[in-house]
Amino acid sequence: MRAGAFDTNDNAADFVVAAPAPRLVSPTATPTDGAPTATPSAVAPVPSLTSTPTVAATPTRVPSPTPDPPAPGSVVVNEVVTDPQQDWSGGNFGPLPGNGAVGDPDELVELLILADGLDLTGWTIELRDGSDVTGDLTSAGAFQVARYAGAGAFTATRAGDRMVLGNVRGSGSMTNSVVIVLRDSAGAVIDQVSLGHGAPDGNAGGPGDEAVARRPDGFGAWTRQAATPGETNDSAPLPTPTPPAATATPTQTATPTPAPVAYPPQAVLINEVAWAGTAASASDEWIELHNPGPAPIPLGGWTLTDGGDLDLRFPAGLVLAPGGYLLLERSDDATVADIAADLIYAGGLSNSGETLRLGDPLGNLIDLADGAGGWPAGDPATFASMERRGRDWVTHSGAAQGHDAGSGALRGTPRGPNSALLPAPTPPAFPDTLRLNEFLPAPGDGADEFVEILNLGPAPVDLSGWQLDDAAGGSAPYTFPPGAQLPPGGLLVLHRGDSGLALNNDGDSVRLLTPDGRLVDEMAFSRNPGVNVSWARVPDGGAWALVTAPSPGASNNGAPVYVSPEARPASGGVPIGVFRTWPAGAWAWISGRVTVPAPLFGKRVIYLQDETGGLPVYLGRGDWPALVVGQRVTLLGHSRIRSGRLEFYSRDLWHVHFEAPDGLTAAPLAAGAPGLVNAANAGAL
Repeated sequence: MRAGAFDTNDNAADFVVAAPAPRLVSPTATPTDGAPTATPSAVAPVPSLTSTPTVAATPTRVPSPTPDPPAPGSVVVNEVVTDPQQDWSGGNFGPLPGNGAVGDPDELVELLILADGLDLTGWTIELRDGSDVTGDLTSAGAFQVARYAGAGAFTATRAGDRMVLGNVRGSGSMTNSVVIVLRDSAGAVIDQVSLGHGAPDGNAGGPGDEAVARRPDGFGAWTRQAATPGETNDSAPLPTPTPPAATATPTQTATPTPAPVAYPPQAVLINEVAWAGTAASASDEWIELHNPGPAPIPLGGWTLTDGGDLDLRFPAGLVLAPGGYLLLERSDDATVADIAADLIYAGGLSNSGETLRLGDPLGNLIDLADGAGGWPAGDPATFASMERRGRDWVTHSGAAQGHDAGSGALRGTPRGPNSALLPAPTPPAFPDTLRLNEFLPAPGDGADEFVEILNLGPAPVDLSGWQLDDAAGGSAPYTFPPGAQLPPGGLLVLHRGDSGLALNNDGDSVRLLTPDGRLVDEMAFSRNPGVNVSWARVPDGGAWALVTAPSPGASNNGAPVYVSPEARPASGGVPIGVFRTWPAGAWAWISGRVTVPAPLFGKRVIYLQDETGGLPVYLGRGDWPALVVGQRVTLLGHSRIRSGRLEFYSRDLWHVHFEAPDGLTAAPLAAGAPGLVNAANAGAL
């Protein structure tokens, strides 16, 4: 494989860390987020497998529970040779090399198994260096040789076993700056190493430093040493450093620097990721780390990276308290307006997914948030964060804390327990009297898009924090400022220039949301209504119709209507008995069964009845077709007084929908409906 575009200089020019004075990051609550408790310690190396395993008595066969998924770090990349100095292929990648020619086929990777009972079937290894190779751990996979050594087996591992993979398939070689990623059969990242970044590069000067290996074996820092494929790394002598030239002046002995401590996987968790940003700005991303253990953990020298522009190295002196949380905010401390950031970072997270990796100072992978195939949780429509819940990732719901740069409530819990661990909040009560009443998606020359909201209730409504939005993933929602009010019966108009809400002419959605994100009203349309034709409820608060004379801020009652079949409500519209109580000129959809077909009272007159009452219907243009008694008809029109009586007027057959006769007669009037001899139910049977 040939070299690709991989960062090998810690992105020193790309990443800026603004850290507070060294301090202890304290916990804010006692519950933890369901991850295993880990106490940092120096871990003893895994011994070489030289003894014969003891044969145990055959146990009684019992049903086996479904095994848990492998944990990150249960198998580690332990040794890598990219610049071979000896004939390892001639020795079948065992501990002794052959005597043949040395070349690319002698490259190798050793894996160390740290857990019992793993089945490595379907696991994969990725070699990323520009001409990538990916394959499983068999000899038909990424490498042409796969050698398993130890007391266990490929399908039933034992801690301390090893796998040596040699002779890369395909391109024939790894570069000295290769990134190696190990995944389980579900695609979860178990371990990874990046030579030249977090580990030395693979360039060798001779047999004494041809391997890049973990030392102590399996857990220590990455170093160069002699290769020991299939054996513990601790058995190899370290390269002898070149002694300094002698000088006459005695050199003062420096105080030795304490060796970095090796931490086990998930000693610190990537606990919450707001990869979608906030309602104030999609760029206002934040990340939370959590220490689930009982001991403080110094984070100086730790790293958090996405393999691209986010490449953070934590400053010395930063300590994460037991049970504590660390808040990282992108670009500045205004992302979470009312909770101070512990660190500021640069670099963004793609909404299509990335993988975040947290490493200790020795280069060990401690935790990861694997979004390489798309983020497993979080919501860009509501800006809800991605929370850890045990081994799983879930979208934030329920309790929240903090506010964004626009004073809106966050959909997350920065620097605090995740919502799954908090009691579900009691949803606040909001009035149910607000309705979308009219909107204009395709204005003519000199006009502007607008959305009109109506308060149907008898009391004013506080609009503080309410949101107006289009379809998910479209424009940023408009949030009403504190103190905004809508009086009873009042209309409020927001033009695009004020709200920033841009509706697609050919189809979109208009949504009205409470401050906590609950949907109150929505109107979705799927085609262009025409220039300067608005969608409006006619009458105000009634059924949706297309209006050829938009009336922002004024009543829709009596508006000139053009209606297509897509506006016809599935429910049948307003009950006839209710519609009769509305004032003359009111528009509505009604539906009923024919009691008197045309032409008994004329070619343009029929009578309809539902369970609430009856009504004569006049067709403005054309003649009624042949109808049978009991046939259902649904139509749009308005009421009017003609010859002293109330009738329903529908402009033409374009506004009418006929259902096929089903053999039923007109629906009987419900108890309490107006009687037959009453003008209020003329035409009813």
